[in-house]
Amino acid sequence: MKRGIDVLNSFSFWFQKPRQCDRRSNQHLQKISRQLNSDINAVAQDWLPVEQLAALPIPEAVLYQCQLVVSEACTNAVHHAHKNLPRSTPIDLEITVFNERLEIKIWDWGEPFDFQAKLKKNGHKKVCISRY
Repeated sequence: MKRGIDVLNSFSFWFQKPRQCDRRSNQHLQKISRQLNSDINAVAQDWLPVEQLAALPIPEAVLYQCQLVVSEACTNAVHHAHKNLPRSTPIDLEITVFNERLEIKIWDWGEPFDFQAKLKKNGHKKVCISRY
């Protein structure tokens, strides 16, 4: 859990006052979709299309953090959300690259997880994890 909080904290700049985006920043450069089976080997081997992202103007540090976030989220889905589900249960991944940001969306078929309740149970303050 601490590692997940550390990853979220590394994106603290997103929680600052929202910047005004011009129209160009809302046009995506590329959208990448991938569906994985709930198999830890599949996640380890085929979880992120690095070659497609590396060809875009993304700083190396951001690309590394993107890989880490996606890897952790998909591994979490396999080990927790899909723990009692067949390996054929899909994990859907979508990465949209814009001029000034990345959007990462991951869908699993597990029971909902109450992140705020877990933080509260462990004595942490409420954390905002969405920028909408």
